[in-house]
Amino acid sequence: MSESVTPPANPTDAQVGYQVAVSLWVSEGNLVWAKFNAFLVANSIVLAIYGLTLGSAKVSGAFAVGLPIAGLLLCLVWWMQTKRGFDYFTYWILAARELEEAALSAQVKTVARGGSFGSGESVSLTIDGKARSLRMSRVSRAIKASVGAYAVIVVFAALYVVMLFD
Repeated sequence: MSESVTPPANPTDAQVGYQVAVSLWVSEGNLVWAKFNAFLVANSIVLAIYGLTLGSAKVSGAFAVGLPIAGLLLCLVWWMQTKRGFDYFTYWILAARELEEAALSAQVKTVARGGSFGSGESVSLTIDGKARSLRMSRVSRAIKASVGAYAVIVVFAALYVVMLFD
């Protein structure tokens, strides 16, 4: 079900809604990276266990196959959790932007400008009464955080595939 925002009659309601959306945006961002880090540690432990058993003649075939399969399953869950987190993260950004555009004054363009800035466009800020133009560097725009996160997951999955056929 898709609903658009109707500006509230009371501007305070819009401000509260905006603050809630921004708070949830920040919270979701923290949650995305906390889960990412937990999966990173879990996968590092799986690789460390594999590394410790490399020289052992007593490692059974089931363990040698089961460990990489467990790692691949861990990567699948990691990917899904990361995707879900980034989807919610995007939702909260857009919810805040929708409220900003529909119900807040023309001077409040924080989230809208952030979208333009992230896309590589120049944005103008007024600091101490003077206009200042700001643009994200090409290096910063080269890869989004989500793409980098998925790349890390793919690297771990590739290592597990190599382990399976080793």
